[in-house]
Amino acid sequence: MALVLAGSACGSGGGGVVVPAEAPAGRCAGSVSQGVYEWERCAWEPYRESADHNGAFSEAEAGALIARIWREVEVEGKPAAPPTSALVPRGTACPAGSLVLGCYDQAAHHIAYSDSFPETLLHEVAHALLRDHPQTEKCREVFRQAAGGRPIDQGPPEDDAAAFANSEYTRCSHGDFFRCVADRLFTDYAGIPSAGVCGTTPARPASPASPACPPLFVMGGAVLCGVEGTLWFRVEDPERENISWAYLDPKSHTLEYAETPTLDIFCESGSLGAYVYFGGLSVSGQPELGGRIPVRYELDGSPTDEAWDESDFGVEVFSPDPAAFAASLAASRELVFTAWNHDGSLVGTIVFDTTGADREVERVLTACGIS
Repeated sequence: MALVLAGSACGSGGGGVVVPAEAPAGRCAGSVSQGVYEWERCAWEPYRESADHNGAFSEAEAGALIARIWREVEVEGKPAAPPTSALVPRGTACPAGSLVLGCYDQAAHHIAYSDSFPETLLHEVAHALLRDHPQTEKCREVFRQAAGGRPIDQGPPEDDAAAFANSEYTRCSHGDFFRCVADRLFTDYAGIPSAGVCGTTPARPASPASPACPPLFVMGGAVLCGVEGTLWFRVEDPERENISWAYLDPKSHTLEYAETPTLDIFCESGSLGAYVYFGGLSVSGQPELGGRIPVRYELDGSPTDEAWDESDFGVEVFSPDPAAFAASLAASRELVFTAWNHDGSLVGTIVFDTTGADREVERVLTACGIS
C-alpha cells in the first residue's frame, strides 16, 4: 500500500490531544471561518492526487489502521473498543440509522466509507473517538434544546425546526476539539503537514434581529420568517459564513415567462452584496456601459438611475454600491425596480413591499461589521 503511515503516536508526550488556548494560526486557519468542512478541504486538496498520501484500503487494512489509532490516540471519554470497518462502493448510501455525521453509525459502533481516500475514514474515526467526549454531550444538548427534546440519533426531519437545530449541532460538533483530533490523525496517519487548525475560536454571535423574526418554516439552514406582516426568506447557512435575506412573492411584476423574482441582500465572508433576481430570465449589459445593465429603482417614489453589474449567468443584477443601496432600502416601505436589455428593450418592472427592511438590513450589516 502506497499510503504513508507516520510513526509518531498522537497520544505520546502530553497524554493525549489537547486544544491550545490560542486561536488557530496554521496554513488552513483562515478556512475555519468559511465552514465546518472547509479546513479539511484546504488540508487535503494539495495531496488528494498523490499516491503517497492516498490509497484504496482493503477491509483488513482499514480495520488495522482503526485499531492502531485506537491504541495510540488518547482523548477524554474514548470508547473502550474501536469501531469496525465496513467498506462500501463509492456512491452507496449510508447505512440505515446512521448519525447525521456521514456514515458513522453510533448505535452499531461501526464506520462505513465510500471513498478510496483515507480522508473520509480518518474524519469518521475522529468522530468515533469523540463519541463519548464531554464536548460531544454538550453538542447533543444544543440539539435537544433547539429540537424540543427530539433524540439526535433519529436525525432531523426536513420540515420542522429540528432541521435548523441540526445546523447548530453540526457547528458545535465540528468545533475546536474535533478539528484538533482530526488534524492530528491526518498528520500522524496520512503523512500530510499539519493544517494548523488546532485552537479555540470564538462562538458565532447570534443575529441581533433573530428574536424579532420568529421562524414560520425551517428547512436545513434556510429560515422563512415574518416581519411586520411581510414574508422574508432568511438564510443562515452553517456550512458557510453567509447571512442573507430575500423577499418572496413581490407585490407585482411584469416579467414575462419568469419564475418569482427576488430582492436579496447578503453578507458572505465579510463582503456585502445586494442584487435583484429576474426569476430565471437572462439579461445582458450594454456595451456603452461597460457591460453593465441600466436600471432604475424608486424607493418610496424617489427614483435613482444606475448601471448595475451583470451576474455570471445574466439572471441577476448586482448593485455597484451595496452599502449605499442598503442604507436607502432600510428607510423605505416600497421598492419599484425596472431594468432594460442591451438593445434598450424593457426587461420589466418589479414592485417589492419593503416593510421591515430596516430590521433585516441592520442584521445583515451587523454580520458584515458595518454600523
